[in-house]
Amino acid sequence: MNLDPVLEEVRRSGRIAKLQLPHGVPCWVVTGYEDARTVYSSKAFTRTGMANDTAPRLTAGLLLQGAIGSQDDDVHLKLRRAIMRELNAERVSRLRISAESIMTELLDAQVAGGGGDFVSEIARPFAVRVLCELLGVPPSDQGQLINWVGLLLAADGVDPAAVGAAATEAGQYIVGLIRRRRVEPGDDLVSAFADRSSGLDTREAATIVFALVMGGFETTAHMLSKMVLRLLVQQELWRTLRARPDLVPSAVEELLRTISVAGGEGIPWMVREPVTLAGVDMLPGDYVLPAVGAANLDSRVFDAPEEVQLDRNGKTHLTFGYASHFCVGAPIARMELEVALSALIASHPDIGLAVEPAEVRWRSGSAVWELESLPLRFNAVAEFAR
Repeated sequence: MNLDPVLEEVRRSGRIAKLQLPHGVPCWVVTGYEDARTVYSSKAFTRTGMANDTAPRLTAGLLLQGAIGSQDDDVHLKLRRAIMRELNAERVSRLRISAESIMTELLDAQVAGGGGDFVSEIARPFAVRVLCELLGVPPSDQGQLINWVGLLLAADGVDPAAVGAAATEAGQYIVGLIRRRRVEPGDDLVSAFADRSSGLDTREAATIVFALVMGGFETTAHMLSKMVLRLLVQQELWRTLRARPDLVPSAVEELLRTISVAGGEGIPWMVREPVTLAGVDMLPGDYVLPAVGAANLDSRVFDAPEEVQLDRNGKTHLTFGYASHFCVGAPIARMELEVALSALIASHPDIGLAVEPAEVRWRSGSAVWELESLPLRFNAVAEFAR
């Protein structure tokens, strides 16, 4: 749940360093809060270079040419506006009702068995089902969708050809789904993007849906699992939320700030005009990576930054990015995390780890740092967690 040790060293020693990621050329890594925000907001940096084979990255695959994450300026703004128009408060509110029902169903099933693995039995199916309900993906197709995303997020040990095939097949599936919704529309998000009145052509609609699929369930599922682990290991936090369930929204923000999605890195950007950042002169063609996990621990911005304060005020962390590249799926992720933690606290306050914290297993080989399993015990708090 902590930063990659290399990023931690950079954060503590000098805020910036040139590092080699597993793939692509070396890049500048900045760990300061204001420096990271500058990368996200300055026209001196662009995401379009992430489609180049030389682009530094954790995974074997590239950020695809045309993907929303590799767009800038007018094209990117058009796609963002389309998403924000449809991911409105009314839609999120309706989805929350479904999410609450799904979480209750999953928790009840695990409680009936006396406990089980939170990752595979609750967090992942919860995030997958909520996303697929939002998009209108049939239950019969959800397994294949999971397989494609897993390949695309693989950090090592995967044939690049298999990654490319997964991207192609996922894209073809999404295009097919959009075309079907044009003939038989529903009340889902894909239908909204497929509607001609949206102003989106098939490629643009597919780009948006692909982005939501890639960021919509793996990161949320594993962040949820890591949040539960943190709360159960630091029992004073769990006791605080049990006593003050009204703190769940602010607790979600604080846990998002202090728990890294991966090792604390973000997506690298390409320098497109000469710029000085963190005291370093950068030239067009250079790459720079804003380490958002490290920036979230900047003591110049956050008092006692490594301390989890569930009532800390504000949403100023950079976990969802910043400015025009602020994550468009953030309202959905926040809603899911709030629903899940609220359900756990309200229905199962005496939840506990079924193993010692040191025995919790982590999975390797993915760009998202994730728990392999999180065994839980219901109705009785484990002795070591009291």
